[in-house]
Amino acid sequence: MRSFVLILSTFLTLVILPVGTLAHDETSAQNKITVTPTTRKGSLQEKIDQKGSQLRKKIEERKATREAKLAVHRKETIRNFWTRLMGRLEAHIARLERLIERIESRIAVIQEQDTQNINLSSVEEQVMEAKKLLEEARADLGAADASLEDVLASDHPKEAFGVIRDTVQNIKKKLME
Repeated sequence: MRSFVLILSTFLTLVILPVGTLAHDETSAQNKITVTPTTRKGSLQEKIDQKGSQLRKKIEERKATREAKLAVHRKETIRNFWTRLMGRLEAHIARLERLIERIESRIAVIQEQDTQNINLSSVEEQVMEAKKLLEEARADLGAADASLEDVLASDHPKEAFGVIRDTVQNIKKKLME
């Protein structure tokens, strides 16, 4: 009898009690199932929104980085262009200075050998005017070179470079005169 009670109590403990708890778990599981789709959709939507915002931030960062690299490249290109242009203009000014020196030396030779009293005052005036224009061109070139860094530091270098462009055009006109 004792063994019968022991077997019966073991049977009840192992078989019947877990079935009751499973039934209780099934009802809570059914409640979870009905609640879960709406919360799952909400959580999925939140995850999608978070990933979308993270992706937008990454894109904006990449865009800003690309724009910064492009701005640096533009500034380097402008600096290289200006270096070449300035070298050419300085070489042109040096050539004109040598030409003026040669003209002055020829005027001096003509005045030393002057047997016919040739009037060279108009030529000397033109040479002095050419020297003056050449010095103005050299000063303008120095000013344009000094303002280059200000132009590159501005937010809109294209607009600011217009001032240097005008200065260079004036230098060219002075060199042609």
